[in-house]
Amino acid sequence: PRAMSLDHDAILSMPSLNVGTGCYSPRAHYQIPPAIDEEKERKIREMKEKEEVHFNADQLRDVLRQERMRSGKLLHDLNLLRKSFISQQNDSEAEEERLVNGMMKRLDCVKKEKEQMIIGFGFGREEAMLSKFDKH
Repeated sequence: PRAMSLDHDAILSMPSLNVGTGCYSPRAHYQIPPAIDEEKERKIREMKEKEEVHFNADQLRDVLRQERMRSGKLLHDLNLLRKSFISQQNDSEAEEERLVNGMMKRLDCVKKEKEQMIIGFGFGREEAMLSKFDKH
């Protein structure tokens, strides 16, 4: 399928829908926003490339410097996200372990209560049977 062609102003005026807002939107349902965002980025890239054709060496160095800075920021953000993910994963595992340990302790308590009830019930029956024998 061919992507539709839009002019630069039309692309920039298109809203970017946030699919994670919880609000229903038919456009979000059919995954149109990512396609629109990709089209916006592609058109902007094409416009910049057309402008850069006429740049001199100093201007191209500036563009390269800006791209390196952008790349560095993205790398920094990626590292922060990785650290955050690892931290969240460790927190989740610790919480899971805490919950499992709590359930295991509760299960042990229930088993002990059950054993005590069985023992108590067993002694009660023995006492009742002994009292029956004592009456005869």
